[in-house]
Amino acid sequence: MKKCIIKMLMILVAVAILLLISPSVKAASAKISANSTNVYVGDKVTVSAIFTAASWNLTISGNGVTTSKYADVTSDAENATKTQSVNLDTSKEGSYTIKLTGDVTDGTTGETTNVNSS
Repeated sequence: MKKCIIKMLMILVAVAILLLISPSVKAASAKISANSTNVYVGDKVTVSAIFTAASWNLTISGNGVTTSKYADVTSDAENATKTQSVNLDTSKEGSYTIKLTGDVTDGTTGETTNVNSS
């Protein structure tokens, strides 16, 4: 009886260790964010595209930013998380709409996801 309990405990510990060391897989995704949403004329605002993918073809565009294109592939064809940023020109009063468009490809499944967010 005591040997059976010890074996069960060893199996549970082994399973727990395997769960802790197994790599987590993140699906390809992309989003856009800014370090501030309400600003005054002249404030410094950074707009960032944050994406997880093995390959990407993305564009940040809109009023108040210089259109920036980002396209690349990871060297090992595995998903990696990246950030690309642009500065928003807040020298004029008004509303700004910044868009992130393009696509990201998942290194695990090979699935390409279209991106269209603002």
